[in-house]
Amino acid sequence: MKKILIYLKFARILNCILAGIIVLFSFAYVHYMNLRAILLSLLIFVAGTAFANISNDLRDFKIDLVVHPERPLVSGEITHKEAFALLILLSALVLIPAAFLGERVFLFILSLYILTLIYNLFLKKHHFWGNLAVALISSATFLIAGVITGRYKPLIFPFILSFFFQLYREILKDLHDMEGDKIGGYRTIPLIKGEKLTIILSQILLGSLIILTLLPGFLGIYGKPYLWITIVFVDIPLILVGLRIKEGLERRKLKKYLDFIKIPIMFVLIAIYLGG
Repeated sequence: MKKILIYLKFARILNCILAGIIVLFSFAYVHYMNLRAILLSLLIFVAGTAFANISNDLRDFKIDLVVHPERPLVSGEITHKEAFALLILLSALVLIPAAFLGERVFLFILSLYILTLIYNLFLKKHHFWGNLAVALISSATFLIAGVITGRYKPLIFPFILSFFFQLYREILKDLHDMEGDKIGGYRTIPLIKGEKLTIILSQILLGSLIILTLLPGFLGIYGKPYLWITIVFVDIPLILVGLRIKEGLERRKLKKYLDFIKIPIMFVLIAIYLGG
């Protein structure tokens, strides 16, 4: 039982659960309740999220010795051999179910799988391109029901909103991981442009994100429940967090902010569903 808990920690189970919730939202929002498609999609994206997290930990082993010494691979709770075996298993759990959902879905999932590999092998070292790749991979989860049914239109806004949210969070993660990224020879934005300019960029992204969340409510695309839920539970918390982020912020506090800002995205889903 203890080993299973370690594996779940290694896969970052909360991120996997969040991916599963987004999959359920995607199907519910296009009103497609095909149980087979839902279960296979859940398996694909939960396994895919675990695959991305584990491959990232393997790639960043030396960096995590400094930045994340608590992670199972660094602490020795998981061996490299076990990690590679998990990657093979997870790859199968991603690609084989995708094949059962048709050619279009398989090509979509294969593209995300390959992009994840490209990110970990190449793009991770190249600042903004790596941030864009992560934001794209993470946000693509919203589109799965659209890929299966052809009903893309309702899912475009959640996808775009998630993309900006993930990009904002990735910039903050670069600030948090500066010490380790420097050791790894990564060319992240804070290491190239400095903390001050990176914080300015993060504030610009945050402002864009806030405007983007408000537009559908003010334009009448979504109803009043969307607007009020978004303002109270998404925009205000994000603004308060953004105001606290400044040059020289302690890494421990920034880590708390990074964990906290995962919460508003859940309220965005609720707001879109109730107001859409």
